[in-house]
Amino acid sequence: MRQVVVVDKGDYWHIIADYSSSQRHSPLSALEWQNEYATHPSYAAMRSSQPGSTGILSKFGVGRWKKDWSGPWVPPTPTAT
Repeated sequence: MRQVVVVDKGDYWHIIADYSSSQRHSPLSALEWQNEYATHPSYAAMRSSQPGSTGILSKFGVGRWKKDWSGPWVPPTPTAT
């Protein structure tokens, strides 16, 4: 699983950062990573610029993903009037 930072965008999840290749992050459990992201000063700028962001473990990397994590989220196509 990947240690990522995710933001709930209502219709989809937006993974804005992936720290899974870091040797420091890779051994962290889900709870340890969530706590690290929420409290460590090095993530303060990201937390303030991305309200509601949280650290989670995910099978996906950076991108926009469906709420059920079944695949990439695709914006609805506008309908012609």
